[in-house]
Amino acid sequence: MKREKPLGRRVVVKTQAEFTAAIAAAPGSVVVEFTMKGCGACTDEAPGVKALARDTPVTVVQVDADVLPALADKFDVQALPAFFAAPSGKQMTPEGAKGLDDVRAVRKYLR
Repeated sequence: MKREKPLGRRVVVKTQAEFTAAIAAAPGSVVVEFTMKGCGACTDEAPGVKALARDTPVTVVQVDADVLPALADKFDVQALPAFFAAPSGKQMTPEGAKGLDDVRAVRKYLR
């Protein structure tokens, strides 16, 4: 059985430069997911995040808040996981993105 090509993509970034490049390369809507190693709620959301990148034309950019704390601070991340969505044509900035609580809310917002 041939596997269908995913509609979107998921990118794990480890530097500010990788984050900037991933956002710039995104052809449409972008979701930034802040997560952290050992975060139980992040693990619970992981299957939904993978499905979002597979089933929708969205670029999911995953950021470890421990690795890039300045970026998490810039987006005023208060709890993990944290999701920020910017529909196609909107800027992925703290001011231009919509903060959302979970993957279901992300899917609903980007419809």
